[in-house]
Amino acid sequence: MVNLSNKSVVFLESPKEYPIPGVHLKVESKVLDDELNEGELLTRNLYISLDPYLKTKIGGIIRPSIYQVGQTVDSYAVSEVVASKNAKFPVGTVVFGNLGVEEYSRVPESNNLKIIEDAR
Repeated sequence: MVNLSNKSVVFLESPKEYPIPGVHLKVESKVLDDELNEGELLTRNLYISLDPYLKTKIGGIIRPSIYQVGQTVDSYAVSEVVASKNAKFPVGTVVFGNLGVEEYSRVPESNNLKIIEDAR
């Protein structure tokens, strides 16, 4: 495999009111090292939930953000496994769980992904 160009939504700073693209969050292309370690998998995100609770995660006046500047924002996603070194998740498996708001996610073995049975 080779390194992938991966578009992701990254945190810049907490908004005082509503998030403004390019000020508080931005889309950024990053190189994703897809050389997996034992137990890891690579998913291609198909659907990502952009729920209002994300506003509390990026922070504001009442509380600070849970993200560091430049960190990829995360949310629930439905994804397809495109590479795997984890026997529980073979290539082609459709899963859901908390993943990055990005095209591809490199997922550690410790992530609590759930398999969507009969998704294909």
